[in-house]
Amino acid sequence: MLNPYNKYDKKSLDLIEASAFRTEGSGLYKIFLDHAKRSSNRALKAREKERFEEEISESASSVLFSTLSCESIVSEYITHFEFSSSKVPDELLKLRSESDPLAKWKVLLKHVEPNINLSSNISYLKLSCLIKLRNCIAHRKARLLKANSFPEEIAPCIKQKIIPEPSEFRGTWILTILNHDVATWAYEAAKEWLDFAKNYVDFRDA
Repeated sequence: MLNPYNKYDKKSLDLIEASAFRTEGSGLYKIFLDHAKRSSNRALKAREKERFEEEISESASSVLFSTLSCESIVSEYITHFEFSSSKVPDELLKLRSESDPLAKWKVLLKHVEPNINLSSNISYLKLSCLIKLRNCIAHRKARLLKANSFPEEIAPCIKQKIIPEPSEFRGTWILTILNHDVATWAYEAAKEWLDFAKNYVDFRDA
């Protein structure tokens, strides 16, 4: 596993290639989470300077990279497992073809802690809403909605105040939801979930 924080000279890389050794990056989830934090900080500064387009783009970046961090760590964990022990349990191998991030986390945590209850876990609920918000943004499907309303996928998250309720409506749901409060929330929700998961899963340098 290659650490993205390290530099590898050409001679080392040539030796790795010549040995037919398989490689993969490790620790990228940390880079993604750090990027989300920087984006949330920039979103706040943009808001203070009334640079609304910049606030929107940085908020979107925070949401996307926060979610990416929570997804990539699972993939990196399975690969690290394979790297260190060569044999990965079939149950975990199936996660590579699973497209639902929440399902991946549920299987992984159930694998290490069969009695864990996630249905009422607030960190898990935040992760669920974060993923739903990411999907609405990344898989953008422009649609006509009633004024002052949000897509049905994230409306319950806002109503239950899991996602911060916007203080003002900017004409469309996506311009409204992409604000500095949500940018900060996205980063904090991802970090909170990862801190929780690390109580059960030994990610090491995944």
